[in-house]
Amino acid sequence: MAGNVAQIVTAGALIGIAYQYGRLKGKVDQFIQDSQGVVKRLERIENKIMDCLGIDIMKKEART
Repeated sequence: MAGNVAQIVTAGALIGIAYQYGRLKGKVDQFIQDSQGVVKRLERIENKIMDCLGIDIMKKEART
């Protein structure tokens, strides 16, 4: 009887650990996706800035 109780407790603990691991993994995966989205937005902003600078450089060259 005591052996069965120990097995049930161990199984319960393992299920709890697996559940917490799954939650943590889900949060990590979400963080990675969010980070990739931020990087893409920063790249778009960088491209816009470079376009603006390119236009400004052309205007200055046209004036001289």
